[in-house]
Amino acid sequence: MKGKRLFINSLIILVAIFFAYKTLSYLRIQVDEKKSIEAYSGLETQAFSKGPGSQDGGLDLTKLQAVNPDIFAWIRSQDGAIDYPLVRGGDNDHYLHTGANGERNALGAIFMDYRNGSLEDPFILIYGHMMKNDLMFGSLKSFKTQPRSLEFYLDTGEKTIKTRAVLAGILSGQTILDPRDFSTYEKRLDFYRGLQKEAVYDPGYDLQPQDQIINLVTCTYERANVRLFVLTVVEKA
Repeated sequence: MKGKRLFINSLIILVAIFFAYKTLSYLRIQVDEKKSIEAYSGLETQAFSKGPGSQDGGLDLTKLQAVNPDIFAWIRSQDGAIDYPLVRGGDNDHYLHTGANGERNALGAIFMDYRNGSLEDPFILIYGHMMKNDLMFGSLKSFKTQPRSLEFYLDTGEKTIKTRAVLAGILSGQTILDPRDFSTYEKRLDFYRGLQKEAVYDPGYDLQPQDQIINLVTCTYERANVRLFVLTVVEKA
């Protein structure tokens, strides 16, 4: 009887410790997210504030690069849910937990694959976390039901690239993709057709040889280790 009581008491203590740990972890995440949001809000204020030599409301890339030289553009969605600096690092790991300001950030950053040379590449990969409350690439989950926004804009300070979602699908996280491998239309078409087989959004677009592809990639949780790819095509002027 004494042994049973001791076991129950030990179990209660372990459960209490577990819930205390989960509560503290949750509170820490909330604090980290709040700081992260404030950091991005500060960057946005710097990026689009009117100052000497900058246009009212235009992107001032010089100010952003003074904070972090890895910032090279600004990405936003038509509905405004995505509205962040775009960075490119020396690998694809650094900005998973580092903000665009170069400091640790629970949200990470929106970043282009380090193997992409520029926004002129024929096949581009851009990554971001799927966070709650539609933060970062969280709003992309709408492609699994009804897309909230089909148009995206990448502002370099010199020009704005308009791109439109034409396909979205879920691929294994073990899928190895190097954007440099898609320099030919045949390779891009193979990828497109492969993504169609796993599509969650497919309006039936017919991919063209001249189409420049920009993929927005984020986590998704239907099963273990999978990624949501939102494939967009640049609209030429």
